[in-house]
Amino acid sequence: MALFTLAKMASGGVYDQLGGGFHRYSTDEQWLIPHFEKMLYDNALLIPAYLEAFLITGDEAHATTVRETCAWVLREMVTPEGGFASTLDADSEGEEGKFYAWTPEELVQVLGDERGRWAAAWFGVTPAGNFEHGKSALWRPEPPETVAETLGVDVRVLIPAMAEARQALFVAREERIHPGKDDKVLTAWNGLMISALAQAYQVLREPTYLDTARTAARYVLTHMRQADGRLFATARAGRAHLNAYLDDYAFLIQGLLDLYESDFDQAWVETALELNEELNERFEDRERGGYYTTADNHERLIARLRNPQDGALPSGTGVQASNLLRLAELTGGLEHARRAERCIRSVGQLVNRYPQAFSQMLLAVDMLAAGPREIVLAGEPGTPAFDELLHVVRSTYLPQRVVARGHAGADTELMPVLADKTAPDGEARAFVCRNFTCGLPATSAEQLQNQLVD
Repeated sequence: MALFTLAKMASGGVYDQLGGGFHRYSTDEQWLIPHFEKMLYDNALLIPAYLEAFLITGDEAHATTVRETCAWVLREMVTPEGGFASTLDADSEGEEGKFYAWTPEELVQVLGDERGRWAAAWFGVTPAGNFEHGKSALWRPEPPETVAETLGVDVRVLIPAMAEARQALFVAREERIHPGKDDKVLTAWNGLMISALAQAYQVLREPTYLDTARTAARYVLTHMRQADGRLFATARAGRAHLNAYLDDYAFLIQGLLDLYESDFDQAWVETALELNEELNERFEDRERGGYYTTADNHERLIARLRNPQDGALPSGTGVQASNLLRLAELTGGLEHARRAERCIRSVGQLVNRYPQAFSQMLLAVDMLAAGPREIVLAGEPGTPAFDELLHVVRSTYLPQRVVARGHAGADTELMPVLADKTAPDGEARAFVCRNFTCGLPATSAEQLQNQLVD
């Protein structure tokens, strides 16, 4: 069901068929006509979903969706300071969807008669239109073979022709008046996109994803962090303000942990631990477990709320429960694991009664139930031996795990899991552990793959 849904979303009008990235939501059951606004957080949550679909199935279509969505983010959503803007408007020239919708005549004007006709069939553009004012949102209602048969064209000719047409239409669309952009930088949403791009780098090995994620993280940590270590929630035009909420801390910590698993710079873990300490100090419900949405020094409210269920965004409480479990595995800190379990138990009755509302918390439960693995790769990144083992880990769907790098200079006090895990010069070793008990080190891709699927 999930794979079918992801495929239909990516072929629908809810997905920008020319520029990549997803609109805010669909107004119909076919994913055809969206509300044309593009939200940073929607795309930050969909990128990992399509990455997982790719890892599970090997279907390159899912990887293509990720690449195109990441390309949109890098092209349109990075602010001059290096953070991520929040949204692109639905409207341009006072009309919703005008930037994105097409008529058959407009396709012909750009592509010529024959290819314009092909593109109309390819993208479901009709004389009557499927949207407003006789225009159509572009979508892919039929597979290439069906479109080719309808047109009487060899599919081997049609597919490359439509790839060229797509690029030509994108270039032409760039001449239109663009929707407005909300360029404020939100810490929480930036944390989600940092995480998404870091994961995309791990799976697809595109260095610009990691570079962009690191730049955004440094921007937030430099310009949206107060002198005492607390975070601000929002920034625009160089001015950061408003004390951060639970989501800001939890989502950013998640992003920092994903950055560590991308470049193995222990500074990301150190910063994640600092923010984790601040979060626990300011937000934890010490009587019942779990977390409030506001800090203890927030302005006084009628009631200080807890919001453990998911909405359009995953719950900060659920994300933090997973963060704590990952920190426990990386640092050996039992207090992190105990806090995570207390957090889960604090909403246990609600989760049992309404599981659909607590998907993020159930991911933490799943991690505990599966018995998370600590995977330590010892060696030098960039060498064939190390990169071969790393590729095995990153191309295997195994969400209940943490990945770390062991080497002679590793800080084993910060991360005891790295102790005694090194490899001779020019070689690499992989240690697959559970509860800090490790099997024999793997020296080949085949050995490691066998241990991961065991």
